[in-house]
Amino acid sequence: MTQDTAQKRPALLTVEDDPVQRQCLRRLLKTDWDVYFAETLEEAEAALARHPEIGILLCDHELPDGNGLDFCERLHRRQAPVIRILITGHAETALLMQAVNAQCLFHFVAKPYESNKLLEVLERAAAVFLDCAEARQTRLRQEEEENRRSVRQTVSHWAQIIFGVGSFLLATLLVVLLVTLVLGAIVFVVLYVLKSFLGIDLFADRHLEDFLPF
Repeated sequence: MTQDTAQKRPALLTVEDDPVQRQCLRRLLKTDWDVYFAETLEEAEAALARHPEIGILLCDHELPDGNGLDFCERLHRRQAPVIRILITGHAETALLMQAVNAQCLFHFVAKPYESNKLLEVLERAAAVFLDCAEARQTRLRQEEEENRRSVRQTVSHWAQIIFGVGSFLLATLLVVLLVTLVLGAIVFVVLYVLKSFLGIDLFADRHLEDFLPF
């Protein structure tokens, strides 16, 4: 893992009810990891709710209030964004491999385990978590950009409709005004001709100048 990846390393939640094992893990992890501890699955749930920065779960299989594998499967079903690692002493390997293949588990570590092997698994889990987090951020940015593009297209569409309707109404109004003026002018000319050439005095004592606005 690069130095940059190490600096971005997610927090770790360790679920272990054995105080001796818990102390060993504390000594092993305290230098390089931001680590939280829980003794039961109930405490683990509370820790996950309180600390969204937790990205890796290191869970013992046998716990006072339940089964670590069942807990990991529940987290998987609800798509909790944590990488799940199970520590086990006697669970069936076939069952655990099935959980790994179903992506309920990232890895399982058999007891007794070597400290350096556990650290290697955790480092790989951190790298996977960061890759997934980056992919999620990329997807969110793409969705946000798609939403903005959709809004822009909708606004542009309605603007075109409004502009088209407005242009049509304005053109219609201008045509109506023009037709009205032309018809008015024709009627006026006809009436004036009748007055001037046929001797029909439609406007007694009125002259053309009386109808002009200037």
